[in-house]
Amino acid sequence: MDWKVTTGPATEPVTASECKAWAHIDTTADDTVIGQMLIAAREWAEQYTNRAFITQSITSKLDAWTNPIIIPQPRLITVTSINYIDQDGTSQLLSTGVYDVDVTSEPGEIFLKYNQTWPTLRGDHHGITIVTTNGYGAATVVPTRIKSAIMMLVANMDINREATSAVQLHEVPFAVKNLLGIDRIVTI
Repeated sequence: MDWKVTTGPATEPVTASECKAWAHIDTTADDTVIGQMLIAAREWAEQYTNRAFITQSITSKLDAWTNPIIIPQPRLITVTSINYIDQDGTSQLLSTGVYDVDVTSEPGEIFLKYNQTWPTLRGDHHGITIVTTNGYGAATVVPTRIKSAIMMLVANMDINREATSAVQLHEVPFAVKNLLGIDRIVTI
């Protein structure tokens, strides 16, 4: 399955002010840079955990039906639409009467309802398009350990602004990976 974020989060899990307080930054001189670091830290943490933190829209592409269909970037909030290319080459919207959605499992799943079958496809590459809404929801719902890891990353980026140092190469702090490891989804 290939996927991409089609509508990114409207906010970040933590604010620039929270990051500055965490890192003991008292000046406003680097507010723009801190904001950029915050986005980069959230994106790194989402990639590391294979999760969406704040509500975002994800478009997934499949070549063939599976049962269940595993949806990337938990938490799955809702399935917006499932479209497919039928045998005649026409894009069709799959009826919600054909499938159920499991938003409780992580990652979320789409599966056939009892006594239903997936429609026949023409066989196009990425002939199935699934649009979902994913994430924990608002920033207030994102677990504190994830917020702490993001703030640690921002503080680390602020101290180590170069890609490498003459003294040593700075890696992601061990504590960040430990905090995020709790929520990490390992994909096969």
